[in-house]
Amino acid sequence: MIKNIEVKNFKAIESAKVKLTPLTAFIGYNGMGKSSLLEALQMFNSIVTEGLDSAVRPWREFEHIYYKGKKKKRKFIKDGIELQFAPMEFAFNVKLATKSPLNPTKFSTSIGQEISSVGNIFFIEEKVSYKQFERSRDADNNYITQERKAPWQTPDRSILSAELEIRRYVESWQFLSMNTFLMGDPHSQKKTSGPITLHKDGRNIAEFLLSIRDKDIEVYKGILETLQYVLPYAKDLQPQITQELEKMVYLQLSEQDFKLPGWMLSTGTLKILALLAVFRHPEPSPLIVIEELENGLDPRTIHLVITEIRNYIDNKKGQVLITSHSPYLLDQLHISQIVFVERKDEKVSLSRPADDEEVLDWSKKFAPGQLYTQKGFSN
Repeated sequence: MIKNIEVKNFKAIESAKVKLTPLTAFIGYNGMGKSSLLEALQMFNSIVTEGLDSAVRPWREFEHIYYKGKKKKRKFIKDGIELQFAPMEFAFNVKLATKSPLNPTKFSTSIGQEISSVGNIFFIEEKVSYKQFERSRDADNNYITQERKAPWQTPDRSILSAELEIRRYVESWQFLSMNTFLMGDPHSQKKTSGPITLHKDGRNIAEFLLSIRDKDIEVYKGILETLQYVLPYAKDLQPQITQELEKMVYLQLSEQDFKLPGWMLSTGTLKILALLAVFRHPEPSPLIVIEELENGLDPRTIHLVITEIRNYIDNKKGQVLITSHSPYLLDQLHISQIVFVERKDEKVSLSRPADDEEVLDWSKKFAPGQLYTQKGFSN
């Protein structure tokens, strides 16, 4: 579990550190920086699993995601020259559920860009801390351990990618924003072996459900039964595979005496399927990150999803981070599970309403959603 995260100089965030709980809901008005924090997690995920160049590529150029305001600089030594940088930084304090005696407690990475016409990006500093020792990387690309100091042979790759427990943990993170226009359409079936992970936009939901059905039929039946609570008219739902030029997978819902293909299903149906699938998966992700969870869902279904999240957390399957604008959804949470995101002096500020004694007193009389709409959480 991530106990706290610190992000510097990424998109709207100059510097933000926040404590995380098993369920953390980020709320705030539009344009305050909620998405920047979740995108920082995804950026870090890509750095560890794909490499620095691949992580930056979706953003076109590094400068597009580099904080534009005034930045506090740090000193680094590169090629024997003292340089001042305001690096983009991602730092984590964690407690991983692993049986390995090598259990990391902290890890971080810092990125900078050369001041030249080329403008290459590079790792300025990286660290991973264990209880008994530390490993690191400096701006000269040296890999430093207790025993030795040697050149790191793959400059584009993070040293964290070589830390087995960290890599396994980070590459298992599940991000969801869900594009229901893509989710209903047939999707190319994976051609290689190995686990099927749900794409962030949910486009391969049919194949993801197929993998769950193949792995544990009872879990799949449980997903279908819960779906029937939301859609009482749904008799069955099965992934189908086409056998034409290319194998494609799509969903098919049985209703009365006819069948509906996935592209005819409603936004809410596709979204609840994806949410049930990730929370019920036989091999659940240790971290599930969902943007605007409530979109496309009615209040009854929102309540159902919050129940699924509680079960997922209570069974110690992992951690959930969400963003939301829904007062009704907030009413289902405890005040201690909420982080309020706002702008102060044009900078992103994160605070926990539960740390404010006045808000805590009010929370004994009013639910979080009521407090948010009537009083607000701004300091």
